[in-house]
Amino acid sequence: MLELIREGLTHELTYIFSVYGLSFIVMFYALFRILKNSESKTYNDVFWMLAAFALSKGLSVLADAANLIVSDRVELYGVTLNNLSAMFAVTSNVFVLQFSIDLITCRLAHRDIYKIFPVILFSSYIALFMFGIIEDYDANVTGRYGFGYNGGILASVALFSLYSSEKQNKSIGFLRGLQGLAIGFILYSIFDGVAEKPIMGVPIYLYRMICAVLIATSSFYLKELFIVKKTSKVDYL
Repeated sequence: MLELIREGLTHELTYIFSVYGLSFIVMFYALFRILKNSESKTYNDVFWMLAAFALSKGLSVLADAANLIVSDRVELYGVTLNNLSAMFAVTSNVFVLQFSIDLITCRLAHRDIYKIFPVILFSSYIALFMFGIIEDYDANVTGRYGFGYNGGILASVALFSLYSSEKQNKSIGFLRGLQGLAIGFILYSIFDGVAEKPIMGVPIYLYRMICAVLIATSSFYLKELFIVKKTSKVDYL
């Protein structure tokens, strides 16, 4: 009986993790399609960080989904699915922190100095992880608290600021997408940053899945940000 219950829970979690991870993979594809044809020099590099976040986060969650199926029996050169999940999870949270810093500072003349802080933090984490000072679980928790929570909050602030500066010039669809993305990252900072236990009896992974779907869906409406309006010159005789 307990085995049947365990199998049922594993099946449900596998479905949740699959939707959760694939949402971020779809988000990466949407951003890749938008950014490869981008005309904007101001925001192009910034949102590549968001695309990198989506890809690494999606791979992390899908590694967790695969781990539920094979029970971590897959190992290649000593690297397990748990190792891959932890590595991609921390990397994704570094990317979202970098995205938020880049978006806040993208109009500053000397903004490169702000890029060094996530690099220092990430390098410190890699050193601790490689030398075995922290384990997979501890590394994941450190990434979520250190990068994910702060990155999610800062990303939300940066996106709401962008919304405020663009709301007079852009379409309703774009603005709603920007709002959805900003709200999504507030939720991300909570459910994927600091919350671990079930909320009102609902597994935290379900909240994370809903958050991922919101962020991914909102990213489809960002195309207008990267279209540069061209002004034509009129010659007067």
